[in-house]
Amino acid sequence: MRDVAGAFKTKYYQLLNGQIDADVFIDYVPATLKSENYVLITVPASVDASTFTTNDTDTSVQVGIYTSSSNGNNNYGADMFADEIYQIIYPTPGHLIDLTSDGFGKVGVELVNDNTMDVSLTNDAVLINRIITFRHRNIIHN
Repeated sequence: MRDVAGAFKTKYYQLLNGQIDADVFIDYVPATLKSENYVLITVPASVDASTFTTNDTDTSVQVGIYTSSSNGNNNYGADMFADEIYQIIYPTPGHLIDLTSDGFGKVGVELVNDNTMDVSLTNDAVLINRIITFRHRNIIHN
């Protein structure tokens, strides 16, 4: 068995960073965050799906979209970022993400859920957050 979480976080970062109009981070956001909008990549679960002859996992990846606007956030930002993320991570049924350079092969993508959190208001901003969870099944650990 090998740790696939790091490979997924790195691959998602490589796919999204510079391709969407938001800062992209892995696991945590730096204390010196200057952007109103950002995306956070995490791997909340990896479940053993091994057989007697192979080490396999089913792994979920969460892409959190965090938006803030001082002039009233109408959810356009979160929706726009979500659409961009879908076009990159899951553009068509049967789309594969290539993890061969990490020794795992190409893996399929499934949407688990896409949740927009309750709107939060501060004295000077409207915050809308959206969490998209993708699942990758039967990842063979070579």
